Amino acid sequence: MWGVAFLLAHGQNILIGLTTLFGAAGMYVFSNFKGFDNSINFIKRMIPGKTDTFYFRADFLLMSGSGAIIGLITFDPQGIYQALAAGFGWTGAMNVLLKADPPTHTGG
Repeated sequence: MWGVAFLLAHGQNILIGLTTLFGAAGMYVFSNFKGFDNSINFIKRMIPGKTDTFYFRADFLLMSGSGAIIGLITFDPQGIYQALAAGFGWTGAMNVLLKADPPTHTGG
């Protein structure tokens, strides 16, 4: 019975957290197709001697999990659509920050 009471009390927060995680994971997958630099090289230095499958999965879990946490803290979503945008937003913002070319001065 305590499980039902817990879900009634915290169900919306759990749903918002899972939706943010889904958004971060979805944007991560999309970003990999667009050339987003991942953390595999960092993980290989920290945990050497594993298979490529391990590194790929660890990168996915690390980036999606941290994206959801940062999205929840930074954007503080109050609904499902805001939670999805928070998950998308973190990975999208990192994409822009890491891939943006430095500004060029075209004036005279």
